[in-house]
Amino acid sequence: MPPSLARAPGTLHASQAVLCRIRPGERVCSVTCPAERESHMGRGAVCVATAAFGCLGSLHRRARKWSSLNARGTRSSRVVPRRSVAVPSAARDTLAVLIDGDGQGPREFRAALLALASLGKRVHASVFAAQSKLDLPEWQQFLRESGADAVNVVPDNSKPLGDTVFAQAAIRALNSFSCVALMPSEREGRPPSDMDANMDVDFVHLAQLLCSRAYDCMPRPHVMAVLLEGPAFRCPESVGLARAFGGVQAEVFWVNVEWFGFRRPLFRAVLGTTPGARGSIEPILVEEERGPLKDITGLVEHLLRLGFMETPRDAIAPAIARFWQANVAKPLTVWPAQYPLHELKEWMEQQSEGHADTAARSQDDMAFVLPVGSKGRATPHTMGKYGTADCKSIYTGGGPFFLQSSSPSLVEDALSRLGYLDDSLNADLEEAFAMFSSGTVNRRSLQVAGVELRTGSLCSSAVQEQKELLRTAFLSKKLYGLWRTAPSDNSLRISLASKGLLSRQDAPPEEVLQAMESYSKRHGLPIRRSYNAFATSMADHLKQAKKSLRQANLTDQASKVHGEKK
Repeated sequence: MPPSLARAPGTLHASQAVLCRIRPGERVCSVTCPAERESHMGRGAVCVATAAFGCLGSLHRRARKWSSLNARGTRSSRVVPRRSVAVPSAARDTLAVLIDGDGQGPREFRAALLALASLGKRVHASVFAAQSKLDLPEWQQFLRESGADAVNVVPDNSKPLGDTVFAQAAIRALNSFSCVALMPSEREGRPPSDMDANMDVDFVHLAQLLCSRAYDCMPRPHVMAVLLEGPAFRCPESVGLARAFGGVQAEVFWVNVEWFGFRRPLFRAVLGTTPGARGSIEPILVEEERGPLKDITGLVEHLLRLGFMETPRDAIAPAIARFWQANVAKPLTVWPAQYPLHELKEWMEQQSEGHADTAARSQDDMAFVLPVGSKGRATPHTMGKYGTADCKSIYTGGGPFFLQSSSPSLVEDALSRLGYLDDSLNADLEEAFAMFSSGTVNRRSLQVAGVELRTGSLCSSAVQEQKELLRTAFLSKKLYGLWRTAPSDNSLRISLASKGLLSRQDAPPEEVLQAMESYSKRHGLPIRRSYNAFATSMADHLKQAKKSLRQANLTDQASKVHGEKK
């Protein structure tokens, strides 16, 4: 378990650990309580949490200049050849961590360094990334806190592995310290970025290169690979990478999810067994809490074999939901993400040998939808009631459901269940399309599905084309099924009521629509064809008007102050 964030008398907060240095000669202990530490190691011992980060530069210089003793026991001026360098005790107790900054950031760095500190060694990190990343404020803050070295890397694919900046630094660290840890980024499935700087480094090959650098008079180098565990599972790519590192004699160190300090959601989303019927949101009991799975390779292979997944990169929870409807026909917890994985694993273990492979194959696809509402701010009230902001969005979404692909009204049904379409105030399908695709969550999901919806005035054939595109998105196996519900009109109601345009904030939608039309006519604003679109545009206008008024007031006050000074 990670160091407690609660600061007991006489102990250090975990965030303070990264600011501490170890003085030469101090001993290291993994006991946090000062009283226990003194009884365990004696006075003067340093807690490993406070000794997380040592000084790489001074230790490196000490190792380079370490000289031998002559026959009389006095220090000789002759420098020992590198082949017979005796590593000082300070260097033996130091773990040099070399971090690939391409696909990860300060949150992952902090979790990894805290986890490595639990091994009882001094830890010093070096982050290798493009300068544009190293200059980001959150990266600068991490570098200041941890004392890690920032190494600017300019990509150069023409260099062999041994000549890359990363490899050269790893070799130098191995010459000075007893253990070197490599922390690679996940590459497979991640789109390339202009900020990538270490794409020319093959980390498995580098680990093999380091492990082969054994001196005649020294033990085999200790090389570690640091891999991250996700909140739901260890992704198959990371598991495969772990096997590859093990094959070249490198030790694999998993950073468990507990080190990230994630809060636990207090509710779960349960999918029912009837098409179209909304599922439920239920509290998570303490005895029902589930952690991440260590390896989901077998589950993915099972779903691929039966056709519920098309590629290993497909979203696994909706695939399990499709399998569940075809073979189990029982309610299924689909969120948090690790829960359906545990349920499928337990179902497969309960089947007689070979029976799991005879399960029904995928035939009729279904659209899996997990509606999400607004997260809002992570206030103490939100954290206390829901556990996490994500859990709040799932709770306010109302519960998951699925629709059969054979239904001709699949798109209309999904939009209606999400609040974008109805038979009265939101009957315009074109504006429903525009509203649905305008939100950040939905727009990103459409991009992943490879769908781009057109907005504006559409002819009947274009409307039908948009429906087919949206149908493709709802049935896409790449998506988890998270779709944002129509935005709330609460803020608009408050503004209109404060202006005297509404009799009360909980007035019926028809009265709110009349107030919006009246306000728009007076201020020359366009009239929209649906309530949702009208409410959104009106709320944006009122927000901008309030901001402009505030800015004007500040300008007036500044002018008055300037006039008084004159």
